[in-house]
Amino acid sequence: MKLEFLKPDDSYKPGVYWYFMDGNMTAETMTKDLESMKKVGIGNLIFLEVNVGIPRGKAKL
Repeated sequence: MKLEFLKPDDSYKPGVYWYFMDGNMTAETMTKDLESMKKVGIGNLIFLEVNVGIPRGKAKL
């Protein structure tokens, strides 16, 4: 039981909502974000691209 707590199965890892502000990201910044999430133990995410009235970015998602 202790080992399961210290090294849980991937299905138990925490998740986040990941919002993109209408294409204002690059492949490089997306990769850095994903690597950072993995490093701190985030194992799941819900990806949402939103338009909140800001100018459209160059990224095509």
